[in-house]
Amino acid sequence: MNILEIIKSLKDVRSLGGANEIQILEAESLIGLEFSDEFKEYVKEYGAVSAYGLELLGVSRSKRLDAASVTLEERELNENFPNDMYVVENLGIDGILILQNEKGEVFEISTNTKPKKIYNSLADYLLNR
Repeated sequence: MNILEIIKSLKDVRSLGGANEIQILEAESLIGLEFSDEFKEYVKEYGAVSAYGLELLGVSRSKRLDAASVTLEERELNENFPNDMYVVENLGIDGILILQNEKGEVFEISTNTKPKKIYNSLADYLLNR
């Protein structure tokens, strides 16, 4: 299953509405990174989503749900935050964040730890969450 099929299958999915190419490019420019192809596909369709037990960041006017805004904030707060990744979810537990790199690999990080790779894609992360 691809990322869009997985999100569509989640319980109680709510979306902020898709982002356009300009919004995506602006967000990438803000953090100095390109989003993975998978992440771009997701944000073009959904923008950002929340579902039962999940709040997936994206490209959004809501700073709390915007991957670029949250990434910039985390870079300021955490000296170990990697410059080659962006936040896709803040679990809200023990400072745990889920990150993704340009290749699409998914990592977990918490305050004062280094990122640990947990999945090869956001789709894999969502399927196993």
